[in-house]
Amino acid sequence: MNTSSLVSVIIPCYNQGAYIEETLYSLFRQTYENIEIIVIDDGSDDLLTKEKLSKLSSDSRIKFISTENIGVSAARNYGFKISLGQYILPLD
Repeated sequence: MNTSSLVSVIIPCYNQGAYIEETLYSLFRQTYENIEIIVIDDGSDDLLTKEKLSKLSSDSRIKFISTENIGVSAARNYGFKISLGQYILPLD
């Protein structure tokens, strides 16, 4: 992955199955292509979130990380920590 001008999009997610697919498709439609998308599944306990994330896991731009429920701030900060981008976009 080219890290020059890479934008890391950090998405903390907890039981957001109804919205996560639309959120990710919105990112896919952007014209800027040098992105990595980091979705932190913050211990979701609904099946819809896990189903939607699993469906989209084949896209190489997306990193899915599952954690126990640590809270939105900690999940976002974890995404910052593992991101590779020169720029970071939190998308809560």
